[in-house]
Amino acid sequence: MILSMPTLMAAIVLTSTVLALSIAAVAYRRSRALWIWALALTAHTLAFIVTAMRAQFGDFWTITIGNTLLATTFALFAAGLLEFQQRRRPRWLTWEPVPVVVMGSMVWLDHSGARSIITSTVLILQCLFILLALIGQRRQVAGRGQYLLMVGFSLLVMVIGYRVVEAVSGRIEVLSSQVTGPIQTATLLASIVTLMLLAAGMTLMNQERAEHELAENRKVLKERNLALQEYAAELETANQKLAELSITDGLTGLANRRRFDEALALESARAQRTGQPLAILMIDIDRFKSYNDHHGHQAGDVCLTRVARVLQSSARRPGDLVARYGGEEFTVITADTDADKAAGLAQALCSAVAALDIAHDHSMHGKITVSIGFAAAVPDQDNGGTALLRRADAALYEAKEAGRNRVAAG
Repeated sequence: MILSMPTLMAAIVLTSTVLALSIAAVAYRRSRALWIWALALTAHTLAFIVTAMRAQFGDFWTITIGNTLLATTFALFAAGLLEFQQRRRPRWLTWEPVPVVVMGSMVWLDHSGARSIITSTVLILQCLFILLALIGQRRQVAGRGQYLLMVGFSLLVMVIGYRVVEAVSGRIEVLSSQVTGPIQTATLLASIVTLMLLAAGMTLMNQERAEHELAENRKVLKERNLALQEYAAELETANQKLAELSITDGLTGLANRRRFDEALALESARAQRTGQPLAILMIDIDRFKSYNDHHGHQAGDVCLTRVARVLQSSARRPGDLVARYGGEEFTVITADTDADKAAGLAQALCSAVAALDIAHDHSMHGKITVSIGFAAAVPDQDNGGTALLRRADAALYEAKEAGRNRVAAG
């Protein structure tokens, strides 16, 4: 089938125009590489429009401008591809072919064979440059779009190479755009197919890159989410430790005064609801100031730590709260404990501390001992556990007045 040259030229112009507009629409605010590709197709469209209007423009302008636009087309293809690949190349390597084609077209204007060989060779070199750029980066570019471009530019090399062969053979007349024949028909149809391959290839490459980047971003986001979850878990653990430190005595590891006050209010309210008695023990190390002054603060800290440890281990139940009330004073809160049980617990604690056998030369007992006052009752609604605490403190004073190392009830 042989189509008329005007029909084929119009088909190429229409195809280039539609593809240029389509790619420009896709590239809007998205891809600089696609914008350059759209410009390349626009230059290709203008080249064929100028060629089709040879009768109006004359040979000089048609040949010179047409060939210049074709060289510009391939230069823009190269620039767009390098932009997509984010590679920096010397501008002369991309644009130098354009002035070469201009000079060749002007100098060999009246020698169609030589002019065709020069311009076609430059265009082939431009295509080969693009092919090398594609092949060199094929492992770094994901997807199938690059292979469509390789096929398209390879087809161009074959079509333009055929023109060179025919020109060298002296059969330049079969390549004329003014003559309709099977060679011209096949060449222009191949050009249309090539245009579609190039447009589809670059568009697909951009889409595949976007999908690849989206997948990578999702992967990074997932990793960051996991890192944030780990950080949140670590932060929660740190906050828990900080909360524990805020209610823990730094020296002895027991609950501190703040924790004691919170527990006293909580246990008092619970005892009021259940009607079960609550017991409070106030404990003081006998003559601790003398021990501290004689043995030094470091030894005093060791003594406080050992006493705290034995008080904690000797508590009646795991739920009993042992706290450092201040200085050498300790307290115990024990729920569901009447006066008899509280007395037994106080006596056990007193004996456990004495059993440590920590030497104390300024004590009448010759060792570290404690005095304990306790009170047990169902807290009243008005005073809560405060009244029990005052009674236990008063009992502690009585135990110390009675000779220390003993227990007194409040």
